[in-house]
Amino acid sequence: MLLLVLEVNSKLVNGYPVKLLHHRGQQVRLVGLDFPVTLSWYYFKRDNGKFVKRYVISTQPLKASTISWWGKRRWKIEGWFKTAKHRFGLDRFGQGTLLGIYRWLALSITAYLLAYWTYLSSCLPDSLDWGQAAFLALSTFLPHLVLSLLLLDIERLRPLALSHGIDITISRCKI
Repeated sequence: MLLLVLEVNSKLVNGYPVKLLHHRGQQVRLVGLDFPVTLSWYYFKRDNGKFVKRYVISTQPLKASTISWWGKRRWKIEGWFKTAKHRFGLDRFGQGTLLGIYRWLALSITAYLLAYWTYLSSCLPDSLDWGQAAFLALSTFLPHLVLSLLLLDIERLRPLALSHGIDITISRCKI
């Protein structure tokens, strides 16, 4: 069984858009597919409180409620993988061994959980920004690393600042 989330502008073979269908669980033929699929939809609540209609298809004839149920769960999992990929380094994944893959996945999940727990324990706004949550976790658990990165940035940009007449001097105060 293959379950896919459809685009809103998908069309049927007869030219009608999918959004004009009124009954869930219909067997339909979509443009670009040689076989019939079963179509359903569900309403996804956005952060702003508005609902968006999400279309889901199944290659096997299932009940509309089953397709919608699986579609909702699939979307949550895909959302997690998208976040893990772009915010926690899985897009730069380059491990070649199985042990390397396990290590990278364990590190990504740990970073994801630390950022999420830091977000939950902070007074950040209700809408979750993964970049902000990850930076808050980094500055909470590894403040020396954040400061080291800042100092490296300043050192890298020092020639640019000098060319504009700005001299940046950093000295360490022992406390």
